[in-house]
Amino acid sequence: MAYASLTAEQKGILNEYVRLLRALAGEQARVNNHAQALNEDYAQVQTILGLLQSGDVISDGSGLAGSASLTAAEVTSLTATFQGLLAAYNQLGQRQLWAKAAGPGNLIG
Repeated sequence: MAYASLTAEQKGILNEYVRLLRALAGEQARVNNHAQALNEDYAQVQTILGLLQSGDVISDGSGLAGSASLTAAEVTSLTATFQGLLAAYNQLGQRQLWAKAAGPGNLIG
């Protein structure tokens, strides 16, 4: 079935989904940019974390409402999560597809 053969309602539903999908592609690319910048600083932080015990508490200086202190192990776990996302979803082909979907200028920031 070709796109032209869809009903007006089907086209509307699909077009809205694709519009939101494009926005998400741009948002994920921007999040990955932030994660990559943080990841590049991790080598220095990893050395410092290595000086601590896994249960040692790192005070919360974020200013984010409702946030709490994290342990060294929790910082390591959160970092590993973002590194896994970068490894799986920040490859050239994926970024090229996001640029096609959202426009290259919408991948930065």
